[in-house]
Amino acid sequence: MSLGDAGVETAVTFPGLPAIVPSVRRFVRGILADLPCADDMELIAAELASNAIRHSPAGQDGGEFTVTVRTGPGWARIEVSDTGTGEWNPPQGDDPDAEYGRGLAIVAALADKFGHDITASGQTVWAEAGWTEPPPPGTAGVTKEIRPTEPMRKRGSQTSDCPASEPS
Repeated sequence: MSLGDAGVETAVTFPGLPAIVPSVRRFVRGILADLPCADDMELIAAELASNAIRHSPAGQDGGEFTVTVRTGPGWARIEVSDTGTGEWNPPQGDDPDAEYGRGLAIVAALADKFGHDITASGQTVWAEAGWTEPPPPGTAGVTKEIRPTEPMRKRGSQTSDCPASEPS
């Protein structure tokens, strides 16, 4: 898939079932497979989807959530939207032995930025990652020869206000 300069946006709505989280991972992997952040963004998507299922109406009978993947040159963004009330607790990570509660701490550690937006239909939790774009194909290791626009002057021939340095 070519990302182009404009980027790509793809969204899928999933049923709010814990068994669907591997499908969320495959969806994200399929879109980001060739990007440097694919592993991290796949894990982030799984954490955000799990949180939507566990902590919002998405996990109730008939509930659902939407995963949106946005990409562009040098960046990717995962969004998980649901019909939640917008109540949100930022990552705590107080008890490393707790059974739950580390998901957002993992997201915070892996993402360059992440946040929570309240929307007209619920809430969206998102995470972004960026990387340095490689040089265009065929240009790696190529150096550009620079040629002066005027002939170079011999040392000591002054034609400007800058004095020539004396050889040591």
